[in-house]
Amino acid sequence: MQYATFSEITDNIVKVSFAGFDPNEQQFEAYLKEFEVLITSRRGIVVILDGSKAKYLSSKLRIRQGNWIKENRESIRESCEKWCYVINSPLVKFIMQGIFLVQKPPVDYAVFTSIPEAEADAKNRLLVKLSA
Repeated sequence: MQYATFSEITDNIVKVSFAGFDPNEQQFEAYLKEFEVLITSRRGIVVILDGSKAKYLSSKLRIRQGNWIKENRESIRESCEKWCYVINSPLVKFIMQGIFLVQKPPVDYAVFTSIPEAEADAKNRLLVKLSA
């Protein structure tokens, strides 16, 4: 069972949807690997990270996420315009704050409570980039 599903919203907007279960290490590493493929093969994208169904992440996986961000900082900066988080759970919001204590995202980011809000912001970000 996959922890994260990657899907194209538009050519430059990719949504990562997290499943509603606690991932094991193998599932989490598979997610990180797929994310790494994305950031090393694309440029000028906005990533929507849909945590609306996400559950608890163990401290080990939170630390791993923070370290992965640190290790892939340059690739993230080169490929991503922005990360839009969709979080509607206070627990998941708390977990994200813990990850950001280890390592903040290396690109602009915002937190939303719904997919439509995140998609609108992502599209706006790309329009602003095109008009610049």
